[in-house]
Amino acid sequence: MLGLSCIALRQIGIVRHLSDPPGAIFDSDEIVMSEAAHPFGVPDGVLGLGSYAISAGLIASGSSIARVKLACDAGAAAFNVMRQVVEFRKVCSWCMAVAGCTAAMIWFGWKATASEKSKTKADFLRERQAEAAVSREVHVMQSRWAPLGGMEAS
Repeated sequence: MLGLSCIALRQIGIVRHLSDPPGAIFDSDEIVMSEAAHPFGVPDGVLGLGSYAISAGLIASGSSIARVKLACDAGAAAFNVMRQVVEFRKVCSWCMAVAGCTAAMIWFGWKATASEKSKTKADFLRERQAEAAVSREVHVMQSRWAPLGGMEAS
């Protein structure tokens, strides 16, 4: 989010320059200030911040459409990287960092939104063993407290 925030601040004129590592391949200022980086006249950094917020909310809520949104994020990041290489023949170092963070968000989000169908047999066995252990512990506690009138045995 920090990299995307810096890009957005450059695009709306608050920051005057985005530093790049040495090398002729990098030109963040040219790329983020280009017409291509302003779809519908809106800076793509601002759009990206909104997109990240939506993705994070969907992942956190466990929404069933989170994976669809993550797939769209992957496509947008890949398109952005390819457009820089093909159209500009240069890359924005800040954008590459954002693409890397997007890839990490997609990976973690995909894992976090794993459906029941994607669980392995071992996952189900571990869950059942944990449930059985809790059930046994509750039964032991009930049997200890029942003679004292503290808990009723079921």
